[in-house]
Amino acid sequence: IGIGIGIGVIFIKWRFHLSAMAAGSSGEVEVHREEVDARKGKALCEECSTAEAKYTCPACGEKTCSLKCCKKHKERTQCTGKRDVTKYVPMDAFGERELLSDISFLDGVKRARDVASKGRPIPPRKDLPPFMKTLRFQARKRGVRLLFMQPGMKRRRENSSAYNRPKDQFSWRIEWHFGKTGVVKTDSRVEDGVAVRDILCKHLDVRAD
Repeated sequence: IGIGIGIGVIFIKWRFHLSAMAAGSSGEVEVHREEVDARKGKALCEECSTAEAKYTCPACGEKTCSLKCCKKHKERTQCTGKRDVTKYVPMDAFGERELLSDISFLDGVKRARDVASKGRPIPPRKDLPPFMKTLRFQARKRGVRLLFMQPGMKRRRENSSAYNRPKDQFSWRIEWHFGKTGVVKTDSRVEDGVAVRDILCKHLDVRAD
C-alpha cells in the first residue's frame, strides 16, 4: 500500500511538472513565432503582425501583407512609398534590391538621354563645303558672324548671299520686316558697299514736308 501511495504521489507531481512546463512554453512559442517563420523564409506583416508579408515598401523597407496595411503604413509614418534613388547606401546594407533599383535608375537616365538627343537640333557639320567656308571667312572679315541653317530648311534654300572672288565683293540677301504692318520686302543681291539708306528708299514712299 505504501509503495502504491508513493507511486501515486510521484505520478501526480510528474503530471503537475509537465503542465507547468507546457504553460510556460506557450508564451515562449508565441514570442518566437516570428523568428520561426523567418527561419522558414516567411516574415509577418509589420503593420498587423498576423498575416504573412507579401510586399516591401521601396522607401523604408517595411513589409506589409495587403493594400490596406500598406495604406495604414503610409498614413502612420507619412512615408511616400518612393525610394530615394540618390540616397547613399553603405556596402554592408547593399543587397539585391538596391542593385536592381540602381540598374533601373541608370536605365531611366539612358532613356532620358536618348529622348533628349532625338529632340535636339542636329548641329551644323564641321566639314563645310569649300564655298561655305569662304562665305563664312569673308563675312567674318566684314564684321559679320555668319550662321548656317540645316540643309533642306526654307531659309537655307532661299538664301542667295554669295561672294565674288575676282571682285572681292560680298552680295547679301536681305529681308526687311516692317513691324506691325506685316509687310516683308526682299532684296536678293545687295553689294556690301551700298548704304542702307539707299536700299530702304526703294521700299519706302518718302515725301518731303
